[in-house]
Amino acid sequence: MANSSAAWNKAYASNRIQWRGGQRLDLKIPEGSRVLEVGCGNGKTIVSLLGMNVQLHAIDFSTVAIQQAKEFVAQAGKQCDFSVQDVCKMDFEDGFFDFVLCIHVLGHLTPLQRKKAVSEMLRVSKPGGTLYLRDFTVNDFRCGKGTETAPNTFARKGIATHYFTEEEMALLLADCKIVSLNPISWKVTYDRKTYPRQEIGVLVEK
Repeated sequence: MANSSAAWNKAYASNRIQWRGGQRLDLKIPEGSRVLEVGCGNGKTIVSLLGMNVQLHAIDFSTVAIQQAKEFVAQAGKQCDFSVQDVCKMDFEDGFFDFVLCIHVLGHLTPLQRKKAVSEMLRVSKPGGTLYLRDFTVNDFRCGKGTETAPNTFARKGIATHYFTEEEMALLLADCKIVSLNPISWKVTYDRKTYPRQEIGVLVEK
């Protein structure tokens, strides 16, 4: 099951997607780097990137999300080159970026789209460039919630999310030079109940 841009536009327009705080990043990106964020949404990761001395570009296939992200960056008095694009077929030239981030995107794609997306991100990366991927794992408490549309893939309110195993992510990137592949675990509390959250973070060098 693939998610359509219409489903995401509806979610963003209805303010159903409300990110709480900025996305946590512990990445060393050299100053002056040309950086691309794939699937920027309404700006959750951009919060962390705006403070870096980099040339920032961001794409999303939701026109509503891009507009919201533009407004957020403008209010912060910062700059970012935004465009509406599909990660499976980007308009950028080969080897254009030093660093590409893809956070919580692959889990919303079909298996075939994931392979195309990884190929495209590598294509637009410079030789020696870095690709950082991060998605939720099967150990996250939201795995299993919603209607199962494929193994470890669950749809809620029109949006499907796939939850990865470490082995699955490694297999997806089998033809890549993986620098590190690590689980990222923490806990959240809702209504006095504590729940486990887990992502998998992967650094790839082209």
